Amino acid sequence: MEKFFKSMRFKILMTVIAILFGIMLYSASRDGIASMPEKLLSYVTVPFQKVASGISNGVTNFLSKYVNADAIAEENEKLQAEVDQLRQDLIDFEDYKRENEELKNYLEIKDEHPDFQFQSASIIARDPENKYETFTIDQGYLNGVSRLDPVITDSGLVGIVERVGPLYSVVRTILSPQINGVAAYDVNQSEQMGIVVGDIELAESNLCKMELLEEELTEGDLIVTSGSSGIFPKDLVIGTVKQVRMESTGTSYYAQITPANDILKLQEVVVITDFLGQGAGDEEQSEE
Repeated sequence: MEKFFKSMRFKILMTVIAILFGIMLYSASRDGIASMPEKLLSYVTVPFQKVASGISNGVTNFLSKYVNADAIAEENEKLQAEVDQLRQDLIDFEDYKRENEELKNYLEIKDEHPDFQFQSASIIARDPENKYETFTIDQGYLNGVSRLDPVITDSGLVGIVERVGPLYSVVRTILSPQINGVAAYDVNQSEQMGIVVGDIELAESNLCKMELLEEELTEGDLIVTSGSSGIFPKDLVIGTVKQVRMESTGTSYYAQITPANDILKLQEVVVITDFLGQGAGDEEQSEE
């Protein structure tokens, strides 16, 4: 034992202890006598404190969702109600915008034809087996609509009222072969008269034809009603010439006409319920 105290190992051990003791004294003089144990303890406790804090916050947030569920649901209902109202406001705005456009168009027609009396109407149904030829509107004889009243848009002629109910009417379009014909002339060559009729094959391409032409017409010429029978007012635009061909008989020409209106895209129309000269032609005609 005496040898150990005198040995080099003992001297080294004492040196190490002295150094450690000096470090402790230095640390105590700077931070206080308890700082070293606290620091050592913190290395062990701090990680557990962080985990515990995270768990506590997670549980609190989880529970708060259920505690505040009613308030959140009520807020969502309010937000959904606001969204629904904004959507309805947008729909109403579009309706007002469309109605204003229609009113503007009607006023323009009225300015050009002050003798016209008309009733606006919406298309509410189409015959799936006859979609090019007829459609149903939401105005009938209770609204002043009568059989054989012309149907138009601000672009031009659409057709004629074929049947009338109290609150609806069936309109036959100018694409229909069942219309006997619309007396018309070429604005660019006023002496060129003819009859505009429907054709089953052409109807699928939104076309009709002008028959009984003595001479060829020019592509792009404007075709309008002549007003000769009292069924249609004069100078309603029918459409424009697409191309001209010779009849199979070789005695006359016919022209393919692109109507002023795309029949399948129409949603709103105007029924002319009265105009100057209405019925002045052959009263026995069912159509012009």
